[in-house]
Amino acid sequence: MKADLKGMSLEETEAWVEAQGLPAYRAKQLRQWLFKGLVNSFKDMTNISKGLRSQLEETARVDHLVQARTQVSKDRTTKYLFELEDGHFIETVLIPERGHFTLCVSSQAGCAMGCRFCLTAKQGLKRNLTAAEIVDQVIHVKRSMIDRIA
Repeated sequence: MKADLKGMSLEETEAWVEAQGLPAYRAKQLRQWLFKGLVNSFKDMTNISKGLRSQLEETARVDHLVQARTQVSKDRTTKYLFELEDGHFIETVLIPERGHFTLCVSSQAGCAMGCRFCLTAKQGLKRNLTAAEIVDQVIHVKRSMIDRIA
């Protein structure tokens, strides 16, 4: 099973990097690319040798979510529908506010609350999301915001 880098803390990433026989500084370098560079592939990590990028591709993973659909309302509220690897779907919602944005991320596939008005609740609770799946929602939305500005 490939290492799930987005779900690791800095300390866990450092331990993983060292277990791969790599120098400790690689942990911070990888995290820079993932969380600031917002890359979706090891191929985009241009200050890492091609050989090491290939090695990383074989031992670790970067992306989890597949963006299935995006809906934008009149007030620019944006709903992102993501498909998880196990076939479940989750929603992430970006809400524009005065001078800032609010981001609602999913922490579960489905919901156990049972609210009659909510479509997610009608499917029932399927499972809790992994840390990487939660973090990946934020990264996907950040990427889309950059695309909007560019």
